[in-house]
Amino acid sequence: MFEVTNEILVLCTYRSNYSIYKLKLDAASKQKYVGLFNEGTSNLLLDAENDERTMVPFTSNYTLSEDEGFIISNFELLTCVKEALDAPDTLEAFVPQNAQGDARNGHRIKAILIGYKEDNKYIVAGQKFSKAQILLRKSFNLLLDGDTFKEPTDRFSIAASEDVDCLFAGSGLIFNNYAAANKVFDLIEYYREATEEEIQAFKSNEMFSVSNEEVFMKNVRGITVRKKIARILDMGTLSVCPISELREKSTAVGIQLAIENDKIVLPAKKSDLKNLLAFLAEEMYKGIITNTTYLTNSSRAVEQTDK
Repeated sequence: MFEVTNEILVLCTYRSNYSIYKLKLDAASKQKYVGLFNEGTSNLLLDAENDERTMVPFTSNYTLSEDEGFIISNFELLTCVKEALDAPDTLEAFVPQNAQGDARNGHRIKAILIGYKEDNKYIVAGQKFSKAQILLRKSFNLLLDGDTFKEPTDRFSIAASEDVDCLFAGSGLIFNNYAAANKVFDLIEYYREATEEEIQAFKSNEMFSVSNEEVFMKNVRGITVRKKIARILDMGTLSVCPISELREKSTAVGIQLAIENDKIVLPAKKSDLKNLLAFLAEEMYKGIITNTTYLTNSSRAVEQTDK
């Protein structure tokens, strides 16, 4: 599907802004990397028997069988990705400015993409990127060179993934795992909303107490909040961790849970409720430099509030 003449791109983000760079590779490395993309794309499109997967419209509460995959037919590819494939020669090469892999404009790597434009259509495969793929030399190591050991050079390096998490083709965005694909492209707008019955079930869960019933129902009218609640219910988060473990994990990302009578208090302030829901939906992480808490969908710093 992909050829060595296709562009390999680095998609970066900061807050709600995107930037994109060209990943320059020598000929041998690019050929191998393109091969990994092709193998990963085949695994995405074909099942274990090498038969084409049946693509079903994405529904967040649907469990795929081994021979199925999800598709979002109305997915809109990022403008910056289209522009990059329209004029790849204008792209800057990705050159990390520090050990964390920040680009020149301070944006951080979100995904690695490969793609091309044909007959006015874009074909793009994406791999999510995590900080664990940045290889940092933290101690004194010895590398064998011939019959002599020496200290390796201290250069920035990344571990290339063999997986392809999503594929955008003319028919839409194809993926098998929502959480992985969502780390390449923001898919929250395509997630289902919780129903009224699910909202009632959520707030009635034995883990919660509601500080103000009327205010809570007002706060959950918005689409974004309902989608987060649907995601939490679909993930089964509330049945995985006891309150004591949730409290420990929330502290690690700078969120202080209000606990009364061994129940988590659903806050009346909408911003606090959104932060709590983002935590339960596993949409938070700690910045490794500033120790700031971020939301994964937008890399937006979370406002800390005193409890």
